[in-house]
Amino acid sequence: MSVGKNAIFQDLSLNDINPVISKLTITGNVSVNGELYADNAQLNGDVSMNGNLYIGQNANMKSNVNIQGNLVVNKRVLQTLNNDPSYNNVNGYYALADSVQPIVSKQTAYDIGQNWQNATSGVLNNSWNSVCWSSELGLFCAVSSTGTSNERVMLSSNGITWENANSAPLGNWYSVCWSRELNLFLAVGQDNGNSAIVMTSNNGYNWNGSTLSIGGLRSVCWSPELSLFCAVGNSIAVSKDGINFTI
Repeated sequence: MSVGKNAIFQDLSLNDINPVISKLTITGNVSVNGELYADNAQLNGDVSMNGNLYIGQNANMKSNVNIQGNLVVNKRVLQTLNNDPSYNNVNGYYALADSVQPIVSKQTAYDIGQNWQNATSGVLNNSWNSVCWSSELGLFCAVSSTGTSNERVMLSSNGITWENANSAPLGNWYSVCWSRELNLFLAVGQDNGNSAIVMTSNNGYNWNGSTLSIGGLRSVCWSPELSLFCAVGNSIAVSKDGINFTI
């Protein structure tokens, strides 16, 4: 089947097609067993495809999309995240940038965040209090308040298999975060005397620590807009480099 400049359908089921459509409007459901190229697509029903979907610009999909092939976009894909704690405070959107070709599977479309599995190796039976991700290093970093010194920091590239840090100061570590701008992990906690302790690492495996003359710290985050770490607990402390703190 070949379709011309504009196409409007109530419901659409196509087999063995290679249509090129300038403007596509579908008010029902669409099922495609081939490839579909569309600019200015308006899809109000569910979309199920066994082939590839190529979208030029201004596509608006208001229901579920299940693609067994590839989704190729010329510009960006935006998803509104009004209540998502990871993105709402930034700009309310998750975006795929220019020149990307995301591959969408049923699992990532429907099950992400719902089905979990335990780590398979390396995880110690400690009190793990915080974890963060460094996209630059491709590492998860987790910190604990129990265990031996090196066992209180663990690293993983996939979240399934973990290993200890090479060296880390002993302390009760409660929170860790990553600064992309500084290429730095910062962890905070308290020692056995309830004084605040901090430690930093640029690779996750080797850490340097220090003690602050304030009460213990329980949480830390990084603001790229302010170029500032902020740590809270019995006191509040801020730092531009993770080493020198202002109370």
